[in-house]
Amino acid sequence: MQEEDDQIYIYKLYGISIPRRFRAQNNIRMRIGYSVKITDEQIQEAQEHIEQQAAEYDYQPYVMGYLDEIRQAIQGIRDTDHSDDSFYNQIVLALVQIKGQAAMFGNPIASQLSHLTIKFIEHYRRYDNDTLKIIEISCTAIEHSYQHKIVETKSIKGKLLIGELQKAMERYNQKFKRLTGR
Repeated sequence: MQEEDDQIYIYKLYGISIPRRFRAQNNIRMRIGYSVKITDEQIQEAQEHIEQQAAEYDYQPYVMGYLDEIRQAIQGIRDTDHSDDSFYNQIVLALVQIKGQAAMFGNPIASQLSHLTIKFIEHYRRYDNDTLKIIEISCTAIEHSYQHKIVETKSIKGKLLIGELQKAMERYNQKFKRLTGR
């Protein structure tokens, strides 16, 4: 019952209208105790600590590593002239890492670009030259967002990056419909 009280308290504190249930792992609850209340000051202190650490943390080297993994997978697909699940998994896993962590570390543009690319890959699940080019465009856009500090989705440059990727995906969608009739 204590966990529910904590959750309701947090929802009220942050004005969340749709409750979502997050349970602490038992080993964590055992460490802090089942009857311990979380105070406003503790929540505020934890939030400030998270924001301070995120502001000081440079996530760009990790993103560049993930982008290299994606480019290696693309090159592997081109070299072997086929795509198997290992290439698919390598590309999607790297994009998922970028999507989640970029948003957490202050680059919602990279997160949005990754999200769009994941949806595109999952929709078609095929690697022809055009899909590989679109994935490469996404990687270039993500890299560009970090190099030029374009992080806001509502900025002109941010909208331009996202819009160009969406246009490339739409062109592919139209081409795919023409070729397959689907």
